[in-house]
Amino acid sequence: MIQERALPRLYTGAVKPLSEYNRELLVLINQYINSVGFRNNCSGTSRKELFLKYEKPAAAPLLRDLPLYIEHIPLLKVKPDYRVKIDGCSYSVPYNLIGEFVDADISGSTVKIYHKGILVASHPKAKANKKDVLNPDHMPENHRAVRDKRLKYQNVQDILDNAQPLSDVLCACCRVFTDRFGMSRKDFCIYLINLYKRKRYERELFDEALNRLMTEPVAKWNSYLLNDILDDIRLYQRNHYGDYERQSVLGFVETGSAFLRGKKAFDNNDKE
Repeated sequence: MIQERALPRLYTGAVKPLSEYNRELLVLINQYINSVGFRNNCSGTSRKELFLKYEKPAAAPLLRDLPLYIEHIPLLKVKPDYRVKIDGCSYSVPYNLIGEFVDADISGSTVKIYHKGILVASHPKAKANKKDVLNPDHMPENHRAVRDKRLKYQNVQDILDNAQPLSDVLCACCRVFTDRFGMSRKDFCIYLINLYKRKRYERELFDEALNRLMTEPVAKWNSYLLNDILDDIRLYQRNHYGDYERQSVLGFVETGSAFLRGKKAFDNNDKE
């Protein structure tokens, strides 16, 4: 009856989520099966009325809840990012299962993932607009450390507050970059902050590299360009007994701000 009366009326033009098709199908079933007359060329009492009047009062109560519907998805390969793709969304599993095959059960609003019959992950089912479901406990320790660091920086002021104690030049660079891009490309500023923290003894060298970087258009700033500049400075150092040229010209960035490069060169010009 569903095939004859409901499915042909189901609109299938634009692709929609399965839940939306189910909702529309239930409306058609109620309209063209449950609510129309039973027998007598569809002019008699409806199935719904007959069920409520005779069958429901005579039905025996359920002794237990009906089992939930479970959708079983076998042989999902765990990707290098320790996730598996299910219905267009990614769900994490313990990172030591990278390259292994797992099975998934979807029941109600829960996704459970099994490896060799053992439950290894349980997640709330993702909504259509949420593509990635991650449990931090599934991450390697170094990945978790990077994630925790990124969570420290929730806004521009967090970035500037962390950059200022390390270097005035670093703070100025982060300020210009965030003025241009906001938090959409915060990873570059975080990379710089971590670079200064890891190699404190090279801060003067990093300051010089950032001074030179800030003579380039802000849209070109990235870690690759910075490392190229650092390589040039270090090459010059090797050929000049550890010394290097200081930036001594005014550089105008896209925000209209100007930066004076190199105090040492500035002092030398003063003497002349």
